[in-house]
Amino acid sequence: MVNPALSRKGGVNALVQWLVVACATGGGTSFLLARPGRRDTGTGTVGTLVGFAILPLLPSDWTFVVVVCVAIPIALLIIERARRTLNVPDDPRIVLDEIIGAWCAVLLLPRSWPYLLAAFILFRLFDVWKPGPIGASQHWPGSVGILLDDVLAGLAACGVLQVVRFTLGWMS
Repeated sequence: MVNPALSRKGGVNALVQWLVVACATGGGTSFLLARPGRRDTGTGTVGTLVGFAILPLLPSDWTFVVVVCVAIPIALLIIERARRTLNVPDDPRIVLDEIIGAWCAVLLLPRSWPYLLAAFILFRLFDVWKPGPIGASQHWPGSVGILLDDVLAGLAACGVLQVVRFTLGWMS
């Protein structure tokens, strides 16, 4: 799980590396599907499921916006460190970007099942399809490119649901 050359340092550094990889891989859940050298492993869906599973532990009001805003720079640091630890530029086992993207998909939406299901589906569609700026953003270097496309996909999903919610009164 951790690059052996880096883990030889031992002690606190090895513990930090383990924690970073654990956070970046959704508690290790992405290892269930990841296969070396394959990108189409389904780890993005696993990461999204982890993000949605964590939602009941998080606030559902404006405080959640603050949580997400604080989580984004922390996720950038964790993803960057995990990239170096795993020694892969964009390892599919790193799913923290999908977790944060999933949270962005439900910003200020009711936490009812119809909204959660619609947010999940729309987020995965935007994350896979990557229209316009979502696709362009993944070409940014390092952890920024890894995280930004998922944040934008989540915000796009949220935006669609907010428009539907307020214009059509859907699921109010």
